[in-house]
Amino acid sequence: SIERIPNSTIKGNLDPGIVRFGNEEGVRGETVSIVRGVRERARTGRFVFSTGCEIPPETPHNSIGAMVDSARSAWRA
Repeated sequence: SIERIPNSTIKGNLDPGIVRFGNEEGVRGETVSIVRGVRERARTGRFVFSTGCEIPPETPHNSIGAMVDSARSAWRA
């Protein structure tokens, strides 16, 4: 768990299928859920938000933008 490794950097992974095939609302919801989960555990640094693996080239740009924007907003909240 996050609490057991306070000095380690962790990476939070969003399923790339959600970004590729989901709608913007779903992408935002999943992204915010990951970031809030980290923040709720008092992690204020040493966190890298990412997808679990590469995002296919056919992924809608709006979905990628929704992921990035919502991750930034959720982290600052």
